[in-house]
Order: sequence, then C-alpha cells, then structure tokens
Amino acid sequence: MTAADPALLARAHDLGIDTDYVDVHQQRHDADPDALAVVVEMLDDDVAGDGTPVFDPVVIVRADAHGATSGNEFTLLGSARARVTDIELELADGTRLTPTVLTDGHAIGVEGSLPLGCHTLRLDTADGPGTTTVVCPPHSMLTRGPWHGGSGLFVPAYALWDHDQPLPSFGLLDRLARALGTLHTEVLTTLPLYATFLDHPFDPSPYAPASRLHWNEVFLDDHALPVAPLEPQGRYLDWAGVGARRRRQLVEAVDSLDASTHEQLDRFVADRPDVAAFARFLTERAAASGSPTPDDPARDDPGRIRRSHELAQFLADRQLGELAAGTAAGTSAGLAIDLPIGCHVDGYERWAHPELFADGCTIGAPPDLFFTEGQNWGLPPQLPGAGRRSGHRLWRDLLSRAGEHAALLRIDHVMAVHRLWWVPEGFGAHQGVYVRYPSNELLAVIAATAAECGTVVVGEDLGTVPDEVGALLDEWEMLGMHEEQFHMTPSMMPASGLADIPARSVTGIRTHDMQPFAAFVAEQDVRGGLAEYRARLGRELGRDIGESYPEVLDAVLEWLARSPSALVTVDLDDLTGETEHHNVPGQVLASNWGRRLARPLSELLDDPDIRRRLTLLGTRPRA
Repeated sequence: MTAADPALLARAHDLGIDTDYVDVHQQRHDADPDALAVVVEMLDDDVAGDGTPVFDPVVIVRADAHGATSGNEFTLLGSARARVTDIELELADGTRLTPTVLTDGHAIGVEGSLPLGCHTLRLDTADGPGTTTVVCPPHSMLTRGPWHGGSGLFVPAYALWDHDQPLPSFGLLDRLARALGTLHTEVLTTLPLYATFLDHPFDPSPYAPASRLHWNEVFLDDHALPVAPLEPQGRYLDWAGVGARRRRQLVEAVDSLDASTHEQLDRFVADRPDVAAFARFLTERAAASGSPTPDDPARDDPGRIRRSHELAQFLADRQLGELAAGTAAGTSAGLAIDLPIGCHVDGYERWAHPELFADGCTIGAPPDLFFTEGQNWGLPPQLPGAGRRSGHRLWRDLLSRAGEHAALLRIDHVMAVHRLWWVPEGFGAHQGVYVRYPSNELLAVIAATAAECGTVVVGEDLGTVPDEVGALLDEWEMLGMHEEQFHMTPSMMPASGLADIPARSVTGIRTHDMQPFAAFVAEQDVRGGLAEYRARLGRELGRDIGESYPEVLDAVLEWLARSPSALVTVDLDDLTGETEHHNVPGQVLASNWGRRLARPLSELLDDPDIRRRLTLLGTRPRA
C-alpha cells in the first residue's frame, strides 16, 4: 500500500476523518489511501452543502445541576455580520416566543429559563434567513426510574408464544410484563421491535430494520385482525410465511373498519406525517417489486395497501400503549428496547431523507480478535454535516418515537456518536476509515430528547472504547453496560478478585450476541477455564461453588444481585439452560433471529426455578 499524499491527509484531518487508528493490540494502522480519497470526496460534498451559514445550525444551552438552563441568554456563532432583524423561537411543545436580540446582534435573550428539549430559532438578517436548533439538555442523562436498583428479564419478542397465542405479539409482551410485575422484576428487555423486510429483500434481522421509526406489524395481536389460516410453527419462526399472512390480514381488515375507527385512524395519521410517508414508501416498493403476490385481492388497489400499512402502525401504537399504561400504573414491568445503529440500505429513512446519508458507503468495524477481516454491516452512514444542518432531526425523531413506549432505550454501538467506520463500495471491511461526528452535540440531543420523554438511555459501550468516548459518557453520566461472561476466563480476569461492576451500568451475564451461558459453562468445563473464576466467586460469596450449571448460575446471579449496578438483567434462555444462540454474529444462518422458546410462556412463568431466580434478582438490596 502506497503512502497517502500529505495534502489528502491534511484535508481528511480538516473533515474529521481519522487517517489512522489503533487496534485492540495497540498497533497503529494507517488508512488505506484509496479508501481515504473516496471518503474525503464524500465529505467534501457534505461540507459544500453548508454553503455560508448565517448562524451555526446547533447551539447547546445546558442546564445546571439543579435543572435550570444556564441563564436566559445564549450566543449564536456564524458568518453573519449584519444585525438580526426578525426572530422567533419555537419551543419543543409548539409554544412560540419572541426573544430579545442583544447589542451585538449575535446574543439572544429569552425571558426566563429555557425548558429542556430541542427548540427551533428562526431569524432574518441582511445576509438572509437562518435556522438554528437550540438544544437544552439536562446537566446529565436521566439515569433513575422506578426500576433503579432493581432487575430485568431479557427475551426476544419473536421467541414468545403460548397455548392460546402461537405467534409472538405485543399482547404477549404485555402479558409477560404484567407477570413480571408480580415477581419483583421491574424491566422487560427485548430486541428492537421495528419493521423489517420480510419479502423482497428478506432480512428479518432486528438490527437491519426497514425503519427505526415504525413498528413491526408481525407483532400485532392476532385476535385484533381477521381470522386467517396459520401453519404450525416449529423450532424457528417462519418469518416469511407469518409476514405474508399478516399482510393479507391487514388488507382484509381495512374493508371491515367502522366509521369510528376510520376517524381515529385519520387523526392518528394526520398527527404523524411520517406514518403516511412510510405507508406510501412500502406501497411503492411493493408495486415496484411485483409484490403483493398474485393471489392477493389488493394487488390492483394501492389505496387499500397504503391504508393497511397505516392501520398496522395505528394498531401497534395502541397495543404498545397498553403495555406502557400498565407500567405507568405500577402493575407491569417497564419496556426496554434497543435502537439499532442504522437502517437497512433499502429502508425508509434513506428514502425519506436521502440528503442525510452517504451514497456508495456502508458502516462496520475494523479487524479485531473475532473478525480478523473487519465487519461490514451493510447500513448506510449518516453524513455529519447534513445531520448538523437538520438540527440532528433524525436522532430526535428516533428518540421521541421510542420514548413513547419504552422506559429504557439502549443505543447500540454508542461509540457511533463519536466516530463510525465507513467502508466505501468496492473496498474490504478492513480498508474502512473512521469518520468523526459532533459527539457532544449528539449526546446533548439524546439527553434533551430523552428528558422530554422520561426515557432512560443506556449506551452499549462493550469492547474497546476510545478514552475520549469514555470520558464523554462519564461527563454526561450515561449508563453503560457490564457483561460478566466477558470476565470469567483466565485471560480476561483481573489480577485478583473479580471484575468491578460499575454503579452506572446495566449489568447482566451476557448479551444476545454472546454464547448462551449454559453452552459457555459446558465448554469451559471441558477446558477447565472456569475453575479460577469459581474459586474467586466462592471467596466473594463465602462458600464453595460447584461445577454444575445450576450451581454456577445461582452463584453468578447472587453476585450480580449484590452489585451496585443500576439494573441487573438476565436472559430467559440462561434461566432455562438453553444452549443455542439467538444470533451468531458475522454468519448468515437460518436459525438467527428466529428461535422460539422451547416451552410456552405460561409454563415458563410457572417454573419454580425460574421464579426463584427472578425473585433472587428482584429482591436485591436497593442503593
């Protein structure tokens, strides 16, 4: 590989592109010059979109430790030299104010303190009009809720089924949340619940959603829709078959809506223009791809198809709202979901906001211990400049939509607020380059929007995280993660004792991408890899820990329950001794993202060992 031209390196630096990176072995790697040149050209075009801004597109007015924004003045930065001639501030709740323009024409005064949230400042100057997003975040992230110091249960929504409901549904999530409320378990954690492509293309991965603003219609309660034949489901959910069946049900349901429901649906869509846009997007895609299938009576009526997509989002919002209402009433566990780092390359977000995304590039990760050639996740990256010019509107919309129903939201790969690994088309994943983002602005937007929703945000910060990212998350006091299974083998354990568990974390045994705990214990038993961990754990608990899986599981849960962590969660699979993965990262397997529970939900909830272990976590000492 030839060395990069110094002028190219200088331009990359100016654009916020890292010209090298340090790997997990602390070895430095220079960026591939050809890949670097491609990304520089992309970001040159992105910067050109800025033109000559009248004022900076984003300004942060951060609250103090007592919750008040710092005074009632803020300064606009930008190129304008003329005084502001007209100005209006629209608050997040729609209230409109007329701020005072102070002496220099750049300082803005507002009567009283600004409320938390993201507000829009519109102004006119002799240099032209301008818009600035005024972000008013709390002093730190919201980290406490009724669940603080408590426990949670993780289960993928697609895995749920019961004797009376053979398909996964929001209703089964609600049933489980209500049952957990009686078991001292405050949080029900699941994977992303967003819409996915289940026809052309077919990709049921919850981390490559068709949209991160709209819910997956497969999870609608079956009893709320017309009766339809259902093929028996085996070990794995038949995503394609269930998705096609659900489409037919929804189209048929449109014809049976009464006047009152039509009126409610009209109001819902009017209040959410994105729902109408999403329905149009899916309808146009179906027509372009030859879908629906010839046996679908709606194939010649795009109006019915579009209405069926609107109906799906309306029903999903109502059904998820029932779960959230139970949480608010204190009768159900709160819902925790994941926000994927991106949307499918053919998804709604890129269709609706093409100006926000880079063409000819996807995101991933550089080579590491597990993926020696790097990773390409196939998701389009958002352009840093375009995101700023929009006032980070997409981030705000994503947080707001999730916050309507989620008590906690885990941001996948939170390092993305700082930098993302861009892989240009035609290059290998190992040839990508890091592109930086305005991290402090993004965290301010996340904090402000989450505060408006009352949602606690958790940053997935596992693996190697640069020091500057850790420092930034510390500054904002964002909850991170701790997974004990990472720290159980000799090579990963500290010199003595057990790994520290941070108080500002959500803690568990493992994530959904890791080996099931029962399989991990069995594998380590063969290698003798858990002997030292069991010995150290036994010293902490004051007793010997046996080799059997139930003994190891109970001891680990007891240890986690004693931790200062804000929340301790456990995977239902680990309570049942399941040995098959939810997902094997980096491999396209038919078993990924579809394995159903081995037993119906009601039987699992009656299992005395599961109830005992949930109670152990649920009665942990509160800080």
